[in-house]
Amino acid sequence: MPYECRIFSDQHLGVATLYGPLVVDDFLGAMHGLYEHEDWHPGFAALWDARRVRELVLGERDVAAIVRCTRDLVPRMGTGRAAFVVPREIDHLIARLLIRLTQDERRERQAFREMTEALAWLGQEGLDPAVRESLDASIG
Repeated sequence: MPYECRIFSDQHLGVATLYGPLVVDDFLGAMHGLYEHEDWHPGFAALWDARRVRELVLGERDVAAIVRCTRDLVPRMGTGRAAFVVPREIDHLIARLLIRLTQDERRERQAFREMTEALAWLGQEGLDPAVRESLDASIG
């Protein structure tokens, strides 16, 4: 499984960390894993950490599947923000395209290249140092 989903209830934050080569089924699994996690609450901020993704393989049908899955999970997501940390140029462009295709006034989404920018946008710049270290360790 090339992803890990964690919920930090005290920070009202869910984190999905994505690894290695990634195909649509992995991404859909991560979406369900995060938003259907027993500790997730609608309205939590979501952080999608794709700093360790080496390859993203998506076709036209895959994009449609992501759009459908996003729409299906809207009630579980709730209002709030989702930040995607995608440092590679091609992945950043794909993230921006997916954000555009899944726009919803209840949840803002934005792609970033740097973790610090994403955390600031999520209002998590004061994130517990132990949590921050665990995020940084995931790219080690």
